[in-house]
Amino acid sequence: MNRRELIDQLRSMRQDSAIHAKEHNADPIWQKDVDAIDEVLDILEDYDKQAEQIRMLTKRHATPIHALKKGDGVYVCPACNHYVTLRSNYCQRCGQMLRKPERRAAVERDLGLLWTGRKQQK
Repeated sequence: MNRRELIDQLRSMRQDSAIHAKEHNADPIWQKDVDAIDEVLDILEDYDKQAEQIRMLTKRHATPIHALKKGDGVYVCPACNHYVTLRSNYCQRCGQMLRKPERRAAVERDLGLLWTGRKQQK
């Protein structure tokens, strides 16, 4: 039985139990069954909501996307448009995981050579 079939079966059981609970002189166990099934369905709904939140957080924090280049050495987070540096692994504002630009190594090498005043070795 898959998840959808299980939930459908629980709803059917709840409906049947609710009918019995409303009968004259009904055994209180029927209402307890209704309450228990309602609680299980609430738990399953909460689980689905949490699973969706985890998917969204994983997409944002564990799936890197390229920072957008806005100008010479200026990059922004594609999720929130906040300025980020070439060395940023995550956006400081929204937490989006960032993938380094393909040319990052070359840019850092060139910047490092400029900062140190050394000539590039061939």
